[in-house]
Amino acid sequence: MNFLSYIALSQSYFYNSEFDAAAELAQSAIDSNPRFSVPQALLAAALTRLGRASEAKAAAQRVLALQPGFTIGGFAKTVAIAADVYARFATAWRDVGLPD
Repeated sequence: MNFLSYIALSQSYFYNSEFDAAAELAQSAIDSNPRFSVPQALLAAALTRLGRASEAKAAAQRVLALQPGFTIGGFAKTVAIAADVYARFATAWRDVGLPD
């Protein structure tokens, strides 16, 4: 499977509140393409929901290292994702401290 497939599956599992699977698939996407910020952001969201705050913050910092201009609002503008799906990620990203 390629990293885009892992990303899509991670998003689906996150949306369905299956955060362990979402985190695992986000990590698989990172392993496949470590220089892409999106799977790091997905990992940060899933780890936040799992209560693994220090790991989530580390993933959020990697998002900002890979994409210094990352914002939650900017992500919404560049990635086609349904509003109800996006809201769940946005809330988790705010909780982990990613910028609006």
